[in-house]
Amino acid sequence: MGFYYYKDGEKIGPVSEAELKDLAFCGKIKPDTLLVKEFPHGGDPFFASDIVRDCYFCNFFIPRRKLAVLLLLFLTVGFLFSLYLGVLISHSGRYLLAATPIVLYFVIGGILLSYASRLKIF
Repeated sequence: MGFYYYKDGEKIGPVSEAELKDLAFCGKIKPDTLLVKEFPHGGDPFFASDIVRDCYFCNFFIPRRKLAVLLLLFLTVGFLFSLYLGVLISHSGRYLLAATPIVLYFVIGGILLSYASRLKIF
């Protein structure tokens, strides 16, 4: 069963419940968006909060532009800090251990960037 949602007065759909949750996760559908179930003769409209209440962005919404700035700031500071730690460790004579902060930075950065691409903030 599909749903229709209203955006700027236009009826869009049908979309599945999973697609609705993805749209809410990306910030395209908010808890106050009106939905209608797909029936042959329509249905009573209800708010999207009934469907997407477990969505992160419905309970704690951060605008995508602000989230992108925070992510880039975190990645930049994290990279500089990992370089600093690498230099400190290499001065102690443990050269193999010196690469660990940089490797961890790339692993965590990759996870954050894949999460950001799912949110479509870039």
